[in-house]
Amino acid sequence: MAETSPEIDARVIDDLIRERARARVIHAAASIDDPRAMSDWQRLAILVAEVGEVAQALLDGDPAAHLYEELIQVGSVATTFAAKVRKEIVGTT
Repeated sequence: MAETSPEIDARVIDDLIRERARARVIHAAASIDDPRAMSDWQRLAILVAEVGEVAQALLDGDPAAHLYEELIQVGSVATTFAAKVRKEIVGTT
């Protein structure tokens, strides 16, 4: 595993990786991992929807465990989107 910032617990990174794998299985062909599956605008809509779920969890006063799950989902979508854009930058789509 790549070296992480001391401010980010390695368990958080592991949870992000697990969430990306879970989402890939659930969404299959419609996964945001696939550059042909949707536009970047659609990816942004998914990311914003996930952020909205974090806001809803805060507004509802949900337990920290649920808030954490929602934040991991935001991180998963954001890192997947970032990885797709990075591939475009380095020309390996």
